[in-house]
Amino acid sequence: MSEAQTTETLKNRTADELVATSQVSVVMATLNGARFLERALSSVREQTVPPLEIIVVDDGSSDDSVAIAARMGAVVIAMAHGGVCSARNAGIIRANGTYVALMDQDDEWHPEKLERQIEAVRRFPDAVLVATDAELIDDRGTVTSASFMHAPTRGFDALRPASTEDGFLYFPDLDAQIHETGWFILPSATLIRRDALLRVGMFSEAITLNEDVACFLKLMVQTSSVIVDRPLTRWRIHETNTHRDHVGMLRGRLALTRDALGTPEIYPQAFVRRLQAELGQLLVSLAREEARLGHMQTARMQLLEAYRLQPDIKVLMMILSSFAGRTAFELLAKLRRTVGSTIASAGGAGPNQE
Repeated sequence: MSEAQTTETLKNRTADELVATSQVSVVMATLNGARFLERALSSVREQTVPPLEIIVVDDGSSDDSVAIAARMGAVVIAMAHGGVCSARNAGIIRANGTYVALMDQDDEWHPEKLERQIEAVRRFPDAVLVATDAELIDDRGTVTSASFMHAPTRGFDALRPASTEDGFLYFPDLDAQIHETGWFILPSATLIRRDALLRVGMFSEAITLNEDVACFLKLMVQTSSVIVDRPLTRWRIHETNTHRDHVGMLRGRLALTRDALGTPEIYPQAFVRRLQAELGQLLVSLAREEARLGHMQTARMQLLEAYRLQPDIKVLMMILSSFAGRTAFELLAKLRRTVGSTIASAGGAGPNQE
């Protein structure tokens, strides 16, 4: 059979036939996730095309997470607490499927989520990463936003897919465009070839709260990606979401930046340049937060690095004030904000004064 005939045969398979060969393993890491875990696992079990297996890796929970996962028919791996990266990686290593569908303990899927992703693989067999859009829900499951990807701040609509047929957005070069947007891929929205995950080292335990961004960027470099332009994932927003940890997110972004600048060959090159350009401001932003927490030495080291990257009188003043302690640092920051606000107000009023 010729290569063209083989490709056509693959494209003519039904979703049910494909799932038998692609073998989707669902991998979920959980840590004290009992509150939403049953709803999350129920949404997996209600898929129109069922996965080969559901693997729940418990990261040292003290609640009923293990019992709930076992009752819901998942393969449960119990571990000492090591973090979400360690837990996800253990699940990926244990997985038997050709594809891994990641799932967070507090999210949900629409019933046809896996079916549509499998159809994407059928149409574009070279894709290693297939993601869906997501709607945002609150802790009661009420939809608060119909689309995560299409929010104006994401910049997703500026991307240029090579194909958009039937809502499957095919990107042979997403790595060359991703630097132009905000981040728009959620872990629970992904279906990924397991061998590709293994090649990029899965999730780096040195990067927290940006570990998914790092992993997915490395995957984009390998080959093409597909976005299913439908909100088939439900991202739950509640009081304990990790994205609410502003300091942690900044620390994670810095860890991602250092990893990308240290090994630029495994990341999208344009994105590496963007991280390099943003490093100075990132260091200053994180230094402010570290100082607010009383970590003055850490803040000072970050400010010194920012100043070496781009000498600036404001950063120099922050460095000097850091030697006087947290109170002096915060007073100077307050003074800068007051002066800046006054200047901005005067500038805004000026043209209207005759």
